[in-house]
This record gives sequence, structure tokens and C-alpha cells, in this order.
Amino acid sequence: MNDGTMENQHPSIDVSWLCGFINGDGMVTAIRRPGPKETYAPRISITNTEHDLIEESVRILKSLNIRHHVQHHKPRGTWKAKHEIIISGLERCVEALPHLITYLKGSKLERAKILLQLCTRRLGTTKNAPWTEQDIADAHAARAGHT
Repeated sequence: MNDGTMENQHPSIDVSWLCGFINGDGMVTAIRRPGPKETYAPRISITNTEHDLIEESVRILKSLNIRHHVQHHKPRGTWKAKHEIIISGLERCVEALPHLITYLKGSKLERAKILLQLCTRRLGTTKNAPWTEQDIADAHAARAGHT
């Protein structure tokens, strides 16, 4: 019986579906952290008003053991309620990006590759190591277009 989910599908079909969703409604970027030093937090997110699509994405992320969290935003004025899946931080993005790079397309693929390099390099340093010129350049490249 088909219940509308992809639970019986091959994992690569799930990941390709998720990447299509990210390509359309997602963001692969580096968010500028507040403060006097120029530092960034890597982030992959998907925002949508369809709760079922968010739940399907969460199921796929869980099947891949990718840590994430979901925020639910109440409707405001004429805007519908929206839901956002967030994968944020060096370790979580390093968990997610190798799965996603295979199926992402266009500018999001390019930003994902840069973000993975940045995250991997930063994880190889001490926690409070200063950001290098290369780190900052990669963060800026990952932000290009900011979508």
C-alpha cells in the first residue's frame, strides 16, 4: 500500500529527493556571527509551509544520522505558518554535505563544496583559532547569492 511517503525507496532516491528540495526551497551558506572578529557559522536549511514535506525531509535526515533541528513559525498577518529544518555548525555540516554533494546542482553544489572544505579545515584547528584569510574567503564564497 502506498501511503505517500518514500519509506520503501532506495536511500539514494531519498537523498536525491532531499537535494531537489534543498535546491528549490533550501539554503547552503555561512552565516556571519556577531562580534568584533569576522567569523561564520556554516548552515544548511530548508524552509517550507508544507508540514508533510518537512516531515519527509526529517525522516531522510534521521535515516542518514544527520543531526538537525526543526523550527516552527506561527502565521503572521497574511503569511502562512512555516517550518524550517536547520543543519548548523561545523560538525553537522561535515556530516551532511558528503551525502548532499552527490545530488545538489548549480550554485548550491558549488557553495556546498566550498562549505565542506571550510568546515573540514576549521575542524582541523583548535576551537578558538583565528580565522585565516582563506577561511574568510571561503565563507564569503559560500554566502554568494545567499540562497
